[in-house]
Amino acid sequence: IPEDIIGKVFDPFFTTKGPAGSGLGLASVHGIISALGGHVTVTSIPGSGTTITIALPPVEVASPPMIATKRDTTPTRTGRRVILVDDDDDVREATAQFIRERGFEVVEASTAYEGLAAMAQSPPDVLVTDIVMPGGMNGLDLADLTRQEFPGVAVVLMSAYADALIPDRSPMPHRLVCKPISTDDLLDALEHAGQEGT
Repeated sequence: IPEDIIGKVFDPFFTTKGPAGSGLGLASVHGIISALGGHVTVTSIPGSGTTITIALPPVEVASPPMIATKRDTTPTRTGRRVILVDDDDDVREATAQFIRERGFEVVEASTAYEGLAAMAQSPPDVLVTDIVMPGGMNGLDLADLTRQEFPGVAVVLMSAYADALIPDRSPMPHRLVCKPISTDDLLDALEHAGQEGT
């Protein structure tokens, strides 16, 4: 990798492949590793090769319990595990509480990269993500990347600006819930997305 380019390889949407590349591959790797508390570096010698080094913090593995615990009999829905991504803490927490009260397990993330990291650890049944988010990757980018990397994960998009942001994306492969969120619409989207798995 030329010296004038090596500092840009982790930038979102930077690519040397033209239209054939999305520019999200290494940016996604960097975001996931950072969200997991690690770091990634790249060294390159033109004509010899490139080395990408990933360092992750150690993880403590809990010992299995000596006595079997009673199995949780809490009822769950078809799409029982949801990753919820929204940079607005108040909206995310209120939405997560509503989803949990309907029997789903919810993992919260405040950025698209945190959502990717959570999916890399354990893919959910459904990804619910806001569209407008800071950090170099928005909800549409996350939805498209999820469809490529985790094709079994259903996607539900949320936005207060849906008409302006996605006028040319109809028909979309994802379900859409407009903000302010109707709880009936959100629950309907979750249940249908979980059943379809698309």
